[in-house]
Amino acid sequence: MRQTMALVLLTLALLPAAVHAQQKIQPGDVLELTCVEEPELDGEYTVNPGGFVLLQFIGAVEVKGLTADEAARKIADTLVRQQILRRATVRVKLKGEALPPMQPPPVVVSGAVSEPGEVSWREGLRLAEVLRAAKPSVVADLTRVRITRGDGAVESVDFSQHVEGTNQANPLLLPGDAVFVPVQMAALDVTVLGAVVKPGVVPFKEGMTVRDAIAAAGGTRADADSRNATVRLATGGEIRVDLSTEQAARRLAPGDHIVVPLKPASQFIFVRGAVARPGTMPWEPGMTLSVAMRDAAPIRDAPLSRIRIQRADEQGKLQVLTANFDRILRGDAPDVALNEGDIIEVPYPVESTRTADFTAIIGIGLLLWLLFGR
Repeated sequence: MRQTMALVLLTLALLPAAVHAQQKIQPGDVLELTCVEEPELDGEYTVNPGGFVLLQFIGAVEVKGLTADEAARKIADTLVRQQILRRATVRVKLKGEALPPMQPPPVVVSGAVSEPGEVSWREGLRLAEVLRAAKPSVVADLTRVRITRGDGAVESVDFSQHVEGTNQANPLLLPGDAVFVPVQMAALDVTVLGAVVKPGVVPFKEGMTVRDAIAAAGGTRADADSRNATVRLATGGEIRVDLSTEQAARRLAPGDHIVVPLKPASQFIFVRGAVARPGTMPWEPGMTLSVAMRDAAPIRDAPLSRIRIQRADEQGKLQVLTANFDRILRGDAPDVALNEGDIIEVPYPVESTRTADFTAIIGIGLLLWLLFGR
């Protein structure tokens, strides 16, 4: 009996903290947002009836059902993914709650490393320690390690000259620095980066054109600014290429880099659910569901026959349309034209939902047994 009462009291004591930790954002909530790198984003934002907040630079972001920390991470990821900021340190709290203390932005490591990610910053942090944590891969080019400072300044370090136990070729790092370790470029490589489906290195072939290289990278995405691609020449300098013209037939040389930028956009659609890249997506007249699905990348086993599209009519009344994307892919049904502001929802596989429900039931049963069954 004493054990049961103790468990009940412990559960009741933990309930307020659990409820607070699990508090979800709902329509009508007022969020207080701060961004270290872009103070113009600082302010209060009211969640609209659809569950979105409208932010400068990036448009609408869906936050309904998220915690404040989850919303902050989503907004930061969107700012970086849309190339508004190189790095975004965002805090979000429901109005009236205490704001957690701001921690120094971590150092971000990417490129040819086995463990990319963030390293917590502290006084005296140097490049050698960060690289040890990130574990450069066998193809890493340590002669051209690039450090991008918070103010945008770029520093190149030949870390191959570093001598263990000294500070030679081992600079101090500052909060928010980004460390990039390039790949040793083979003689027959062309790099395609930016708004393409599969950015990265593609093998060079004799006679390869800009169009060929982009096709090898999966083609451009819907949000690509195809008229303003850049080719950085291995011999030095760069040229602008309009991919919609015969400029795309320009021949490449080994070591050339192609960058396809994102196009500026003021109109968006929203994709959520069982996709690898959820969030806002630039919209333009003529955009279809096939284009949105290609860029959002549905996860494996997602039931594409039951896609839902939420759309407001001319009177602002919400409509829900359904689309069988499996039939569209087979050519058995016409593609669906999208409107600005559409919300596309891809359902999750039934098995994952059942597993989550089963886990919740087991957890509740175990708690009841601990409280009353012993």
